[in-house]
Amino acid sequence: MHSIVAIPALNPDGKMLTLVAELKNLGIEYIIIVDDGSSPDARVFFDTCEKEYGCHIERHESNKGKGEALKTIASHVAAKFGTEAGYVTADCDLQHSPNDILRVAECLNGSPGSLVLGCRDFSSKGVPLRSSFGNKLTSYVYWAITGLKVSDTQTGLRGIPGSYAARASIISGSRFEYEMNVLMDAAAQKLNFAEVPIATIYLEQNKASAYRSIVDSARIYKNIWGNAYPKLISSIADLALYAILAANLSPLSMPSAFMCYLAARALAAAQCYLLAAAARKDYSFALASLWRAIPVGIACSAAAAFGINPVLAKLACGVALNYLLYRLA
Repeated sequence: MHSIVAIPALNPDGKMLTLVAELKNLGIEYIIIVDDGSSPDARVFFDTCEKEYGCHIERHESNKGKGEALKTIASHVAAKFGTEAGYVTADCDLQHSPNDILRVAECLNGSPGSLVLGCRDFSSKGVPLRSSFGNKLTSYVYWAITGLKVSDTQTGLRGIPGSYAARASIISGSRFEYEMNVLMDAAAQKLNFAEVPIATIYLEQNKASAYRSIVDSARIYKNIWGNAYPKLISSIADLALYAILAANLSPLSMPSAFMCYLAARALAAAQCYLLAAAARKDYSFALASLWRAIPVGIACSAAAAFGINPVLAKLACGVALNYLLYRLA
């Protein structure tokens, strides 16, 4: 099976040459590099990779963004290798160590149908606060939408299965949002996920990163919202329906509070299902979440029967259960 490493690059320096040389020494057979509209001064690094190390170079005449560079890579791999071989994407600046890249490639070769993620430890020292908080928040939101717990949603070190390469070439997104879009689509396509722990490397607090905190975060969450809004709207409807039913049956006994809860949850789940189906989104979560109605319903019904505000009880029980499920996932 081929060992393929793909590197999107914008204005690289000598670190890219070091990376390529070490990957070749580790036995990586095929390296593709995309020059995403780099300045003329950086041309020497691409030429050296091509002439001295046999890398295949693809060029964008202007900067199109990391997402477009990754799609160029996916198109090339799909055209050259079909579904025969997957490939590993890595940054050009040594933030992904050659040994970690090799480990992700080995995991991909061992599980050729899986999406392999090289995952960092965000609790380690030296991780910028914005990166740690942003990843933890996005990981939770991703779990809430898909039911899949991914410990590093922002990693650029990924093993893409050959069977997914052609699809990866048409996923929407031009910049960093593309990588989140791939995760959302992979979940919808029921791909298996595998994680490989990797070193957490931030060079100069990640100052060289092309990531624009506000603009790129907005792009990422725009797509997340597109997938999450059926569930969010149904959650609001669930709470509102429960409040209305509980107010009309006050004072509540435990059985009546439980019936209010089940009725509100069933109607909200039906609404979620219809919204997701209309938007052609994966709506399985609308049905999969119904089992949670039993423990939450019992807990909040008991609280309401003891005189605790039913809406507050429902909110507290729902938050507590979601936190517990996330921690256990």
